[in-house]
Amino acid sequence: LDEGQQARLAALLSRLLRANGLATRVLGHDHNYSLVKRAEALLAAASPGDIDGTAWHAYQGRPADALHGAVASLPVYVTEQTAHTHRPREAEEKGTAAGSVAWAVRNVLVGPALLGAVCGLQWNLALDETCGPVLRGGPTNCRGLVEVPSGGGPHERSPEWYGVAHASAAVAAATEAAGC
Repeated sequence: LDEGQQARLAALLSRLLRANGLATRVLGHDHNYSLVKRAEALLAAASPGDIDGTAWHAYQGRPADALHGAVASLPVYVTEQTAHTHRPREAEEKGTAAGSVAWAVRNVLVGPALLGAVCGLQWNLALDETCGPVLRGGPTNCRGLVEVPSGGGPHERSPEWYGVAHASAAVAAATEAAGC
């Protein structure tokens, strides 16, 4: 759908939800930071109140490329990011684990929050040792936050798990200190 079609769909959807007493948020864009121009065009085409925020992926671009201007005038949600290529053990063996954690913190968890994002989510919470299950036609090289062996046995934590754990602990401490 082009941005005009997305804006019309958002208008129909948001009005239908609200007419039925639902406070469900309608998020626009739901794509990569590198496509900020498309998000800006969508927000320009939409009527006020039809779109409640924008959703972002971190597969291409950087948070600072996108989370400003018209985009920052509404809540921003980082809704999808998964690690690729190496299983948790392989990331450790190849020496890429620390870089994976730093990248996730910078582009999904903390970096976007510092620019005003409401949340940052890691996609694929649990996958097996073959990076599955996989939907037909979907990517076959994703890494979950945990790897759960298909034949049973203990799970392995991915490098990104540690980034989520540390960020979660910091958020919990900050909200407690603020009395939330």
